[in-house]
Amino acid sequence: MAVALASAVVLVATVGAWGGSDRTAAAARVYLAKCAKIGAGHARPAALPARFPLPAGTAIGAYGSPRGRELVLTGAVPGDLQRAAAFMRSALTERGYAVGAGDSEFGEAEAPFSKGALRGKWKLNAIVACPAMKLTLVLLRDR
Repeated sequence: MAVALASAVVLVATVGAWGGSDRTAAAARVYLAKCAKIGAGHARPAALPARFPLPAGTAIGAYGSPRGRELVLTGAVPGDLQRAAAFMRSALTERGYAVGAGDSEFGEAEAPFSKGALRGKWKLNAIVACPAMKLTLVLLRDR
């Protein structure tokens, strides 16, 4: 078990800046999806705006639109919580989103955001014995 976990950490670290091959990055995402128990990795959903930032290496799990005008997505993000949260804040701001005052406690971070008719919230939760965080993303399009 320790060898498998160490191998996974090396795999994620190797892909690190995601300068590795597409095959290596895909293998890392499959591992993260299993480790985070988010189900099979899926392609980026069409309902997620093309320029909406996700940390490099994010494995997308389940997603849906329970009421028809929102997107609820779960995924796994490699790395550590502080870096992933900092990425979400800065990348959203760089793309013109207003990011609200977030909340951060041991093992989790979250913040609301908005841009035009789109508003939502991202949340990251640490996962025990997994080199990733669970990402929950909720987007709502105002009519």
